[in-house]
Amino acid sequence: MSQEKVDLNKEKKLNRKKEVHKRKVYRGVRIACTCVVCAALIAWIGFSVYKKQEAKKAENPDTYTIDTTAINDYMYSLNDDSAE
Repeated sequence: MSQEKVDLNKEKKLNRKKEVHKRKVYRGVRIACTCVVCAALIAWIGFSVYKKQEAKKAENPDTYTIDTTAINDYMYSLNDDSAE
């Protein structure tokens, strides 16, 4: 029984680097996938908020009215004075 334990420990020790490397790779893959999913979620939320704001702007556009009769009268008076 003791020799079996010794052999098992030797085998584990030989494979330890491979196991540690495999765990690190899997952990890196999990972190990368999590980051991609989170970035996609944040982008989707941001795009949805942007679309809603654009829809609100389309419903209520900012319009201004300007009375230009005074400017038009002045321009006509300049043209009339120069023609005479």
